[in-house]
Amino acid sequence: MGMRAYYVELDSEDMTRILDDREAACELLMGSSMGGMDMQAVFGALGVKDADLKAMEKMLGPMPAFMKGSPKATAKKKRPTLAIEKSWHAIHFVLNGDPWKGSGLLFNAVLGGKEVGEDMGYGRPRYLDPFVVVQTSTTLDRMTDDEFKKKVRSADFSGKDIYVYSDHLSGNHLSGEDFAELVDYFGQIRAFFHAVADKGNGILLGIV
Repeated sequence: MGMRAYYVELDSEDMTRILDDREAACELLMGSSMGGMDMQAVFGALGVKDADLKAMEKMLGPMPAFMKGSPKATAKKKRPTLAIEKSWHAIHFVLNGDPWKGSGLLFNAVLGGKEVGEDMGYGRPRYLDPFVVVQTSTTLDRMTDDEFKKKVRSADFSGKDIYVYSDHLSGNHLSGEDFAELVDYFGQIRAFFHAVADKGNGILLGIV
């Protein structure tokens, strides 16, 4: 179920909030992964009561505030978001030539940014300020779909342990279906960065 990548557009109010409040970034990212719902609403829909949460904490230890459903950062505010599901690792690899490392502006597209908030299980949320968003967007805009396709075709996925995609390779390359999926998600990332850059906003991203 986990290890899916999400992006959230941040206006000036949001950017101030996540830098001042460690819980806010986690709430925003969690809300994005749940279609805008906060954890309080999710627990309510599942019939989980306060007594149940206390029993869980007694067994597992204190839960982070964002897991208890504090709605201060997510309540009633719609933000543009993007979900690229489990394609994030493969896209990062194609853009950077390494499963985890990278340098330059293309690193920001998936795994870059300044860490904020708390570890959510697959690392902390990461923040890209408006200046970095514009720089990254400009770099992404320069890469056409055809150029990205060439990078995918030339990438050797064998032995790289790329999340999900390494499980169904054809030789050392992706299947046609996976190839098309990565091209589509890359296009969505490029369009998202472009739209956010045009508004002078920031981006919060992370794996949930």
